Amino acid sequence: MSYITPLKGRRSEGGSSYPSGERYEPGMLSAIKSEDDFATFLGVQKKCIEIIEPMNDQPCKTKLCPFVAIKGNNKHCPIHRRTWFPLPGTRGDNMHGPSFFRHANVGGRICDCDQASCRQAGYFPNQSALAIPKQARDVILGTGMLFLEEKLHDFVDNPEKRIYLYPWHFFRRHLTFKNRKWSFKYNDDNIYADEEGKKFTCPPPNNSVRRFVAEELLSTTSPKDRWTTTGMPKWLMVMLAIDDNESDSALSKKVEAEEDMSPKAMQMKVELHRARAHSLKEQLDEKVKNSDAILAAVNERHAKEKLAWKEKHDAALSELKQKHEKELKVNEEQLKANEQKYEKQLKANEQTYKEALKAKDADISAATSVIHDQKETIERLNEMIANLDEDVKEKAELLKQLRASVGRPLKFQDLFDGGMLSKNVKNFTFFHTAKQNDLFLEVLNYADGSPGSYPEGDGLCENLCRYKSVSWDERSGKQDPPSMDMDSTEYKALIVRKKAARERYDRTWKDDFLAFSIYLRSGATQEYVACLCGISSSRMSEILYEWTQVLDDGLQQWFPTPTRSQVLRAYPDRFIEADGHAMCFLLLDAVEIFAQQSSNPNVASTTYSDYKKHPTVKFLAGCGVTGETSADTVPDGNGGKGSDVMMTDDTNILEIVPFGSTAKVDKGFIVDNIASKHGVRIDRPQKRKRHQKQQSAIDTAQTQKIGNTRIIIENVNGGVKSDVRYLNALIPCHQFGIISQLVRIGFLMQNFKKPLIQNNNPDSKLDESAKGVPCRAEVRWYGATCAGLSDVRGSIYKWGLNCEIERHSKLQKMEAHKDKSMVEISEMVLSERWDLKKREELYAIDNREYKGDKFRQDLYEKHG
Repeated sequence: MSYITPLKGRRSEGGSSYPSGERYEPGMLSAIKSEDDFATFLGVQKKCIEIIEPMNDQPCKTKLCPFVAIKGNNKHCPIHRRTWFPLPGTRGDNMHGPSFFRHANVGGRICDCDQASCRQAGYFPNQSALAIPKQARDVILGTGMLFLEEKLHDFVDNPEKRIYLYPWHFFRRHLTFKNRKWSFKYNDDNIYADEEGKKFTCPPPNNSVRRFVAEELLSTTSPKDRWTTTGMPKWLMVMLAIDDNESDSALSKKVEAEEDMSPKAMQMKVELHRARAHSLKEQLDEKVKNSDAILAAVNERHAKEKLAWKEKHDAALSELKQKHEKELKVNEEQLKANEQKYEKQLKANEQTYKEALKAKDADISAATSVIHDQKETIERLNEMIANLDEDVKEKAELLKQLRASVGRPLKFQDLFDGGMLSKNVKNFTFFHTAKQNDLFLEVLNYADGSPGSYPEGDGLCENLCRYKSVSWDERSGKQDPPSMDMDSTEYKALIVRKKAARERYDRTWKDDFLAFSIYLRSGATQEYVACLCGISSSRMSEILYEWTQVLDDGLQQWFPTPTRSQVLRAYPDRFIEADGHAMCFLLLDAVEIFAQQSSNPNVASTTYSDYKKHPTVKFLAGCGVTGETSADTVPDGNGGKGSDVMMTDDTNILEIVPFGSTAKVDKGFIVDNIASKHGVRIDRPQKRKRHQKQQSAIDTAQTQKIGNTRIIIENVNGGVKSDVRYLNALIPCHQFGIISQLVRIGFLMQNFKKPLIQNNNPDSKLDESAKGVPCRAEVRWYGATCAGLSDVRGSIYKWGLNCEIERHSKLQKMEAHKDKSMVEISEMVLSERWDLKKREELYAIDNREYKGDKFRQDLYEKHG
C-alpha cells in the first residue's frame, strides 16, 4: 500500500531538497539512524534539523500523511515541505533559533537598517523594532553606519518619516528589559557615551549585533530538543516509530531477526516503542487538560452571563413598571382636572342661559314688539349649546385617542395621515409617502391579481417563514425549499399554518417591513428598533434576515443588467461631449465600510485595511451612465485587505461590459490587463509619476474629463451611505453573512430616485404640463426619457464596432429593409449580438473556454 503525497517545498543551498519519487511509502525512513541521516534524506543542512519544532496537535496537511506538522512549515511535516528555515541571503539565515524567524514574529514592525549582520540575525524575538524619537534622528543618521546612501537620503529628505530599529543596534547599558520587552533607558543628565568615549544627547547605535545576540538573547534561547541515548531528538524517534508501525519495513524485519542476538537492535526497538508511547501519552494528557479547562471556562461564563441577564431583566422590568405607573398617575390627574373644568364651564353657561331666558320672558310680557328678536336670540343660543356639546365630544374622543397611543409601538399604519410618523415618512423608510411604500410592498408581495400571482391575502411576503424555522440544509442549498405551487398539497398546508399563526399576533407583515426600514435608515441597534416596534430582539434579528433575503432576490429580478439597446435609447449628451462616442457602459468604484474587530486572527487579518487602518468590508460598486444600478454591478464583498485589482479579477465584474465598450475607473484600478482579456477598454485618470511635481497639460485634461463624468458613481455611493445609515456604523461580525445583500439592497433602491444627468437640473420645471421626472429604473428599463438624454441608436458610428458598422451598411442596402429607419436597422444589428461573437473569438485566441451567450446566428440568417 502507498500514499499519494505530492511534494511541496523549495530548493536549499545543497541542491535538490526532494526525496526520490513522489509517493510516501511506509518504511521509507527505515535507513535513518541519526540526525545526520535525516538531514541527508531531506537534502538540507544539519542545522536546519536542529531548529525543528513539532506541532503535536496539528497533523500534516498532505493527504494520508501519518506525521504531525512543524512550526513555520505551512502545516506540513518536514518530509512534504521545506519552508521552516530561511534560505541563504534572506533574513535570519544564521538560524539562531525559531524565535528569530518570521513565523514567530508575525505582525511586528521590522528593522529599517541595511546592515548585513542584522539581516543574518533575523527577527528580534517577541518584539517589534523600537521607534526612534525625533530628537534622536540626527544622532542615528549622523553615524552613517546603519543605512545605505539611498535610504539615508530618503530619511533626510523626509523629516516626518519615522525610523524603526531593533534593540540589538544599541548598547546593553542604554537599554532596559521589563515585562519581556526591551526599551530605551534614559539618564537624568541626557548624556550617553559609546565604546570610544564619544558623548551624545541620546543613546548612540552599536555595530556589535552578533555580540548582543550571543550575550543577551542566545544565552536564554535554546532551540534544540533534549537528546535520547540514541543521539536523535524525541520527535524524530516518534516519526521513526510511526513509520515503523505503518508497515513491515526492512528495519523492523532486521530488528526482529536480531532480537535475540543484538542488544543494540533490542535497545533501538525499545526506544522506538517508548518514544511512541510517550508521545501518545503527552497528546492524550494535553487534550484532557484542554477539554477540562474549556468546560470549566464555559460553565463559569454561562453562570455569569445568566446572572447578569437576570439582573438586567429585573432592573429593566422595575424601571418600566415605575414609568408606567407615573404616566398613568399623570393622565388620571389631567383627566380629573379637565372634567372639573368642563363641569364648571357647563354650570356657568347653564346659569347664564337661565338668566337670559328669564330676562327675555320679562321682555315678552312687557312688550310684544320684541318677540321676533327674542326668538332669534334663543335659536342662536341653542346653536351655541349644540356646538359646545360637539366640542366636548370631540375633546373626549381626542383624550381617548391620546390614552390609547401612550406606550404603543410603531406600526405601518402610523405612516398614513394622522399617524405618529405621517410627517416623517422619508426619514423612516426608503420612500417619501406612505402611498409609495404601500404600492412598493403590493408589487413585492406579488398578490396584485396579475397572471401567475398569488391569491389576495396569501401573497409572498405574507407567508414568510421565520429564519430560525429554515433548516441549514435549505439555507446552504442542499435541500429544496417547500413547493410554492398553489395547487400542491404542501403549499395548501403551509397557507393553513401561516393563517393560523397570523391570527395569534397583532402585527402584520407590513409592520415587519417598517421595522426593517427603520433599522437600515436610522443606523440604530437592533435592541433600540425592537423597543420602538414592540418586539423582542430575537424577532428583530429574524425580521432582518427574512426581509434581506426577500428584498435582495426581488430587486435583483427587477433590475437585471441592461441591454445595449436600453442604454443607447437614453444616453447622456454630456458623455458624448466629453468622450466623443457613446460606448461607456460602466462607472466603477470601490466602497469600504468599517466593521468590528474579530477575535478570529484569520478574519481579523482578512478584514484589516491598510488604507483605512481599521477592519473594513470592501465592495465593488458600479452604475450606469445615469446612475442606475443593476444586480451584477454590486457583487458580493470581500475583506478590507483585498485590493481593487484583485476584487475586479475575482468578481469578473468587467464581463457585463460589452466587447469594445468602455468602463471608467479611479486611479487605483490598474486593471488594463484584466479588461483586455474580456475586450473591454478602461478609461482611467493618469497618476502622477514618481518625482513629478505637475502633470502635463494632456494628462491634466484627461484626468479632468474622466473625473467630471465619474462624479456620478461618487454621487450614487454618497446617496447609499446617506439613505442606509446602518452602513455608517461598525458592522457586527455576526452580520458578515448578509452584509453583501444589505449593501446591494442599498444600491438597488437608488433606482427609485431621479436620474443623475450632468448639465441638467432634475428639479427644474421646464414643462409645466409634465407630471414629474421619471426615476432611474423607468428611464433605463421602461423606455422613459429626460432632458439631457438622447436616443443614439441611429448614430451607428458613435457606438458600433467595425463589424457592426459593416453589417449596418449591408442591411441598409438590402431591398427588404429599404423602408426601415436607422433606429430599426440598428436594433436588428444589436439583436444579433456581434459583441458576443468578438468576445468568443478573443477567448479562442487565448485558448480560453467561453461559457457566455452565443452569437444569434438564427437572427443573422433571418435578417439576410
